Amino acid sequence: MRTSVALAAAALCACGESRPVAGSSLPICPSAIQATYTSIDQTLLKVHCTACHTGQQARGLLDLSGDAYDALVGFPAQNVGASTPPPGLLRVKPGDPDTSLLWQKLVIDGVSPLYGSGMPQNAPGTVCQAASDAVRAWILAGAPR
Repeated sequence: MRTSVALAAAALCACGESRPVAGSSLPICPSAIQATYTSIDQTLLKVHCTACHTGQQARGLLDLSGDAYDALVGFPAQNVGASTPPPGLLRVKPGDPDTSLLWQKLVIDGVSPLYGSGMPQNAPGTVCQAASDAVRAWILAGAPR
């Protein structure tokens, strides 16, 4: 129920290029997302990612339910879904979105041998351009708290 409410809310916002959720026309597109940790955390991660990334059973061992900054920035990636993951991969590598698993997961629209499945897992490639651009810009700026 919570996931369907979040998806319905996402459909109401307008941002950049929208990529629809598989089987529907609902993009994941937080309104007014900015390239700051607080904005990304509150409008994207908490709303759209905590259904799977919460508690001790969180997928990828990534719990986003609390303050996830320290679990993201500079933290080694648990990239179990990749067949050939890059060595030394971090969840967020400050200044380098191209080698940050978080950004890669948001822009993959299928499955990558390097990074595994795109997110959200049930509809990879549905995060809108404005949201992925905000995450990219935040990482490029050094991923400040």
